[in-house]
Amino acid sequence: MGKGLFINDENLNKDADLGLLSDEMTFRRYFTGAMNTKKIFSRMSTGNYITIEIIEKLIEKGYGKDVQEDGSDRIYLKDLAEHFKIPMYKVSEIVRDMSERGMVTWTHDGKGEEGTYIILTESGMKAAKEQQAILKEFYSRVIGRFGKEKFVELIGLMADLDQVMESELDQMEEIDG
Repeated sequence: MGKGLFINDENLNKDADLGLLSDEMTFRRYFTGAMNTKKIFSRMSTGNYITIEIIEKLIEKGYGKDVQEDGSDRIYLKDLAEHFKIPMYKVSEIVRDMSERGMVTWTHDGKGEEGTYIILTESGMKAAKEQQAILKEFYSRVIGRFGKEKFVELIGLMADLDQVMESELDQMEEIDG
């Protein structure tokens, strides 16, 4: 299994203590997600990179079809909030940071009631491409050592786990709500 903080090869089995399993999962999701990514995200924050990647995917899917006079695509904050599955105020915080860093321009239709949207800047796209090159280099080495088949299987298992966890969170909200 590899080195764990709470679990090792001796205490990892189908009868493993639920407390140890939950602690190990919490540690791994926090530590690998928050701490180690800082080492490979040198061009921009993880959140800004993911946001730009999602914006580009939305544009590919036609969300940016409402083209500006200069030919750039706009993405509405409501579409970002829907894809991130987070409240609008959180999306606004992310976009404000990206706007201050020159990665996007942030504006609105009319007086703002018709919709608030962003447009990726050349600077934002360039920084994302540079960051993507760093990630590709890093993950090519990781996948080379870990194995592509195992890596693909792990991604699928993580997606399955995320769905189960999201379902459980939804049920907790229903009980608490």
